[in-house]
Amino acid sequence: MRIGRKIQSTLLAIAIGITLVAFITFAALVVPIRYRFAVWQSFPVLDHRLLPHLSGIFAAAFGAFFGSLSAFYLGRLQQRSDRREKRHAALIAAQYALISQWNIVEAIRVQHLEKLRDDPNRFAKLPLYYFRVSPTVVPFAELTFVLETEDPNILREIHLAEQNFQSCVDALQLKNQELEKFYQNPSVSHQILDFETGAGIASADAKDLLFLRQATDALYTSVDRTLPRLASAVEKLEKLMKSMFPGRKALRMIPDSQISRETQVNAKIEK
Repeated sequence: MRIGRKIQSTLLAIAIGITLVAFITFAALVVPIRYRFAVWQSFPVLDHRLLPHLSGIFAAAFGAFFGSLSAFYLGRLQQRSDRREKRHAALIAAQYALISQWNIVEAIRVQHLEKLRDDPNRFAKLPLYYFRVSPTVVPFAELTFVLETEDPNILREIHLAEQNFQSCVDALQLKNQELEKFYQNPSVSHQILDFETGAGIASADAKDLLFLRQATDALYTSVDRTLPRLASAVEKLEKLMKSMFPGRKALRMIPDSQISRETQVNAKIEK
């Protein structure tokens, strides 16, 4: 059973108080009557023949008590230090996971989407794009202490950012699936003009292009929403770490290529 901090402090204060009362009582009884005054002289006198024995008992008791007290405080200081280190490590891990996810989405944008962003026929020109997704996930179980900070909503922002990342990965998979269906559709004719680049001409009805176009547009929208949300979550984590751990280092996201101004303007973060 875990005892609360207030109960621990109360019990500790009571123990110290009892110890002080016992020490003062012992000292009052040991002092000879000729050195006492007023009501103190009416107190019984301790037989000095018992003094060596009682002194040993009290010395052992005080030694045990203050030794235990010192061990208790040292243990609490060590636990507090370990807890701070664990929380700092959890925030670093969360930052690393979000930055890893940001890098994956940014790679999709730069390597796959950006060159055809303004092309009205981008849904038909974008090739298949596969990569092995193995991002680090945010350790939410170790971040519950964030709820006790001045801005507990940071935990919600982190969760939404990671959900946006997963939606982006799902959107890419959906676009690839629709493109494969388009290539395998027997009612669509394909003529390859360049085997190296895959450029060619396709003849298809609007209904055969509908889902491919919607999946492509959804991928662009998902990427444009995910990047700023992940970047915002990383920035908020950095500010939280500076407030909780002054002087300690935090990860900073310095991307190789910045999000284009048009993307930043058009991206809409759900709140």
